[in-house]
Amino acid sequence: MADLVPYRNYYLKHIWNRAKFYNGLSKKVLGREVKHTLLIHHNLLNALFLDDLLAMFKKNGWKIISAESAFSDPIFKTEAKIAPAGESILWALAKETGKFESILRYPAEDSDYEKPEMDRLGL
Repeated sequence: MADLVPYRNYYLKHIWNRAKFYNGLSKKVLGREVKHTLLIHHNLLNALFLDDLLAMFKKNGWKIISAESAFSDPIFKTEAKIAPAGESILWALAKETGKFESILRYPAEDSDYEKPEMDRLGL
């Protein structure tokens, strides 16, 4: 049986880092925290660690809210004026300002960003 702990730890660290990044970005771009949403796909990785993911957010003081509550945030009525704009509203708004190029990475989270660290860890 494969040891899933290293995968779990990497997954949780990755999601937590991205959540902190976007929460910080909301403060920089909008001057406030937004009601965040987290897109996770229906797959084995998320099925294995969903309970751990939710517990991590709660442990770190984040409150799990309904989609209805999250989408009541005014940010979801905002339309970015740049392309691509379909990945993250915060990312698109930050990109639009031209002030955050040094910290923005494309939100599709492809292997260009994650593969080196996963390779280093032997994952």
